[in-house]
Amino acid sequence: MGLGCSQRAFTTGWSARTRVPGLRPAAPVAKVSVCSLTKAATGSAARRSPRWAVSRVPRPSQKDKILHAAVECFAELGYDATRVRHIADRAGVSEAAIYRHYPSMQALAQELFAENFTAFAARLEEATATGTTQERLRRAVRTTLASYRADPAAFTFAVLRTPALLPHLPPGTRYPIEILERIIVTGQHQKELRAGQPNLLAAIFLGCLLQPIVLASLAAPGAMVLIGETKHDQVIEDAAFAALRHPSGR
Repeated sequence: MGLGCSQRAFTTGWSARTRVPGLRPAAPVAKVSVCSLTKAATGSAARRSPRWAVSRVPRPSQKDKILHAAVECFAELGYDATRVRHIADRAGVSEAAIYRHYPSMQALAQELFAENFTAFAARLEEATATGTTQERLRRAVRTTLASYRADPAAFTFAVLRTPALLPHLPPGTRYPIEILERIIVTGQHQKELRAGQPNLLAAIFLGCLLQPIVLASLAAPGAMVLIGETKHDQVIEDAAFAALRHPSGR
């Protein structure tokens, strides 16, 4: 049967009932509780806590490392060419660690894609919510370039490498091309933009934005630089708007 703290007492020296010929009975010895010793030791250790204190600095999340490595692999290699071992090697974890967080490569890629795609669409929608047609379209160019510069890997994966994962986005997802279509329709009604099917014109406008980014990612070092430099921004902005401008020049 387990003993409580009061029952787990013990004595040091002779017992009070011990009798030895020629010696007076030993005086009762005070009982010492195991719990009191434990508490005393704990208190002593607490007073020495600076030497024994455990660091409370949070360790990087293993999942965060996996996500960061995965988005870089998907951006560099493409979704179809990326293997679990590529992500594990870059994250510095085992392949089993990845499967502890995600049931499959597709689940991991879809989560990353949806997160970054919807984030870009939200920034684009916010930036183009007000203003004239020309102001809204020009802000769309600036927002796109700023998003690419803020996180090139995430932008490349979510915006430039979309075919396999795009159809699996949840219902209600906002698409950048739809945001641009609404601006174009408004501009057409006001005779500010050329006639034409809005989704086609939106695709042409996006092409004017994205093709320079593709060129910069494929060009030899220094041949076309967009990260860290903004000297090409005005040309990209003017060309994108010119593709939609009404023939009258309004």
